[in-house]
Amino acid sequence: AQIGRYLIECVRATRDDSFPLRLGLAEGPSALNALGYMAQHSPDVRSSLETLRTYGHIFAGGLSLSRERGLAVLEYKFLFPRIEGAGLVSEAAVGILVSVLRQLCGPAWSPLEVRMSRVLPLQPSKWRQCLGAPVSFGADGNLLVFSARWLDQQVERADPELRRILHDRV
Repeated sequence: AQIGRYLIECVRATRDDSFPLRLGLAEGPSALNALGYMAQHSPDVRSSLETLRTYGHIFAGGLSLSRERGLAVLEYKFLFPRIEGAGLVSEAAVGILVSVLRQLCGPAWSPLEVRMSRVLPLQPSKWRQCLGAPVSFGADGNLLVFSARWLDQQVERADPELRRILHDRV
């Protein structure tokens, strides 16, 4: 609830409705504390996303991953949709997920499409620029669509021992 109120004030103060998304992109995995670092030390992208799905409830989030015709569809749901600012929390989470995937996969990764449940923002081009992909608004959920081949991408510099230590902490 505090984060939701904080994001509302940030959007109000900056007059920038992409603020939560940009904050999530900037914070990346570090926003998730030990969980974010544990995800970064998974052997591959699929394992990393499974880690985030398994423990996402710690941050009041639900994550699901599906495959459809060579595409991976990653959906984020905030577990408390009725609190003030819940939509903004979801937008920040999408930014965090994009940042996580960029760090795991490297600069060649980008989503093919992003679907956001929010209404059309005042500057939709800003969203497309931040995400590096087409963005649709008014969707049924918050989804990242990308090539399923990235799921098997090995994570460079993953440290299994550090992952074990972080797992114990999480």
